[in-house]
Amino acid sequence: MLTNRIRIIVAIITFIISLSFIIEGHYIIGSIILLLVGGLLAFDYFKNGTVFLAMRSLQAQDNDKTEKLLAEIKNPQWLGKFQRSYYYLLNGVLNMQKSNYQIAEGHLKNALDLGVRAEEQAMVYMQLANIRLMKRDMRGGRMYLDKAKKAEKTPEALKSQVSLMDKELKKHGY
Repeated sequence: MLTNRIRIIVAIITFIISLSFIIEGHYIIGSIILLLVGGLLAFDYFKNGTVFLAMRSLQAQDNDKTEKLLAEIKNPQWLGKFQRSYYYLLNGVLNMQKSNYQIAEGHLKNALDLGVRAEEQAMVYMQLANIRLMKRDMRGGRMYLDKAKKAEKTPEALKSQVSLMDKELKKHGY
C-alpha cells in the first residue's frame, strides 16, 4: 500500500534509528528494528506493490497517476494472486479508455482467470462484451453478456446496463 518513494523514506528513517541504537551500544535492539522493518517493507513491496494506490487513483479518475503507479511494478508475477488480478484489471480498464481493445481484452481475461471479487465479475464480463461488440463479434458479445447476467453479486446499476445491452442484441437477432 506504499509507494516506492515512501518505502525508501521509511527505510532511511529506520536505518538512522537503528544506527543510533547501535552507536549507543544497543546492538541487539538496533539490529532487530532494522531487520523487522526492512523485512516488512520487502514483504509489502513484493506482495502488494502499488496496486491498491493505483486502484484508488483510478477511482479518483486520475489516469496519469494510475499509469505511473502501475509502472512502478516491474514484476507483476511476484504480486499476490489477488493483487495480480487487480493489476491486470486496472491495466485492462486503462487500455479500454485508450481504445487499445486487443490489449485490454487480454488483461481483463487474465484478471478473470486469477479471480476478481464477485462484485466486480459482472463489470469485467460487461467490458469484455463491449470489446467483442466493438469488434463486431456478436456471438462473443452475447457469450460475455450472458456471463455478466449470471454473475453472483451484480450491482443494480450494472444490471440495468446489462438488460439494456441485452435488449439491443435481441433487436439485432442475437
